[in-house]
Amino acid sequence: ALLNEKVSLSGRGVCRNDDLTYAWREGEILISTEANFERSFEVGEHTLVLTIKDVEGNSAVDSVVINVKRD
Repeated sequence: ALLNEKVSLSGRGVCRNDDLTYAWREGEILISTEANFERSFEVGEHTLVLTIKDVEGNSAVDSVVINVKRD
């Protein structure tokens, strides 16, 4: 991605009752609680971790690395 360019992120979980919570984090910083969102990042490498939880306490975790460069 380029500096000031928005990145689209999408996470999807499947559950019988669709009552899921989403947490996108970069390190300890909570970035979003939406399944899908867009945002721009500063120059550098960014590792985002998505945690999806259901009401029964089950969870799934995945991550993505975004490299942002100047124009």
